[in-house]
Amino acid sequence: MNNETFLEKFVSTEIGGKNTAIHAYDKMMWMVRSGYLTLVFAGWGFVIKAALENSLDIQFIKPYILLLSSFSIVLAFGAFLIDRNYARRKFRVITAVNEIIQLVLT
Repeated sequence: MNNETFLEKFVSTEIGGKNTAIHAYDKMMWMVRSGYLTLVFAGWGFVIKAALENSLDIQFIKPYILLLSSFSIVLAFGAFLIDRNYARRKFRVITAVNEIIQLVLT
């Protein structure tokens, strides 16, 4: 009888810890996504604001636009890789939770 309560407590603690990990991965993924959007839109906002305030010709800001475009693409690729890595880890934890639940139910 004592082993059953220990086993139940152990399984409950494992599932609780894994649920906490799932939520932590969600939080990290949204932090990466919001950080990416903040950097990209802030960068474009500064370039557009400077061009409009100083009435700059498109030929003058073309190098900045190309530089910011390439920076945005590289940053997007990096954010994608980080996001995919966190998603893979999150789904690994979800798979572990499903396996624990399946073992308990059988």
